[in-house]
This record gives sequence, C-alpha cells and structure tokens, in this order.
Amino acid sequence: MSTEEANPPYEDATYALNVDKWKFIVFTDWDRMDRTAFVSIAPGIAVRADYCIRAMEDRIGKYDIRLHMGYSEEEQRIVLRNCEIGTSRELKIRDIARLPIEQIIRSYHPPLWFYEITETETNIFGPLPNWEHNVLNNIDFPTLRKQGPTPDTLKWASRVYSVTQLNKGPATKRLTEVFGIPLRTASHWLTLMKERVPESVSMRLPSPLIVHDETESDTPSGISLKKLLE
Repeated sequence: MSTEEANPPYEDATYALNVDKWKFIVFTDWDRMDRTAFVSIAPGIAVRADYCIRAMEDRIGKYDIRLHMGYSEEEQRIVLRNCEIGTSRELKIRDIARLPIEQIIRSYHPPLWFYEITETETNIFGPLPNWEHNVLNNIDFPTLRKQGPTPDTLKWASRVYSVTQLNKGPATKRLTEVFGIPLRTASHWLTLMKERVPESVSMRLPSPLIVHDETESDTPSGISLKKLLE
C-alpha cells in the first residue's frame, strides 16, 4: 500500500511515497526531459509529451530510479519508455524485480496544462492547480448529470476519464463517482464520448507552441484554470 505525504498546489511538487518497506522521495527530473512538446489527452487538457520521474530511496540499497515517460504514436498514450536504476551497492536481478516501479508511476501525477489552438499557433497555459482539489471542486457535476450526455457533459466526462486513465486509475469507476451515475450509464457515456468528442484520443499538439508558464513572473497566476472553466 502506498501513501503520499503531500497535497501540493501543483502536481509536480516533491512528495514522499511509502510502499511497504520502501520509502522514496519522488519528483520531476527537469534536467532529463524534453520541454518542447505537448500532447492533448482531452478537450483543452494537455501534458508534456516527455517527462522523467525520479525516485530516490534513502534506506536499504539507497536506490536512485529514473523513469522516462513519453508519448507513443503507436499506443496514442503516455507510456514508460526507459528505466534507469542506480544503487550504492551491487545491483542484482532479483532486486530489480522487487522495486515498486509500478507504484511509483501510479503515485506520480504529471502536471496538466490548458491549451487552445488558433489558426497560427497553439497556446499552452499552466500548469493547472491540483486536479482533484482545485479543478473538479469548481465544477457543478450534479447539474451536468441532470443535463444528460450533452456536449458540455461529455466534454467534462472526457476530461475526468482521460486524467484518471493518465494517472493509471480506474477511469470508468471514477466517472460514476464524480458524476454520481451508475456504472451502466458511465459505460454508455464513454461510448458516446468516443463518438462525439474527437480530442478524447491523444494527439501531439501542433507547432508553433507558445507556453504561458504560471510558475514564472510574466504569466498571471490562475489563468489556466480560468480558461479551462470558461
């Protein structure tokens, strides 16, 4: 069982992860990733097409793990592309099998960004604040549920489903929880979503990209959330 000892305002903050006997410090390894490309995962929501998760363990073997995640054109989703494992002692095959690689990937939620495509460029705003606490809490899901599978409802269904899937969670079950609908209804909405929401399938966002990074002083804080909620 894993636990995260943080509720960061942005998803790429450093946090502690406990898995059985393991204790890791997990964070984004900015020096080992390409920051120039983004991928759409749902209407208006994108992630970097390439990012690196670093997990450092300070007990037992002092493992230092780097997981390179990237967009696969064939799979049309983010996948694990490379894994580097360093240790202070001899690295044995049986040790590699015991490392909680899957739990580390599941615990890490890549930063989400808002995007809009114009005739001349793609504008990227973000990163968005914490998805569960700062984004979903601003949405009136009971009203969307009463409307039924309208374009606006399916747009948010696509967003909820795709972000949960990106984070390796039970996506259809999450739809039932967020919208307060039966599993059968969620499955039906999922079918409609795939038919009517063209951006529900991942795609690499077209260049040129203009990135408006809210962690920098020249970009107003909160603009990505404001645009997402419009």
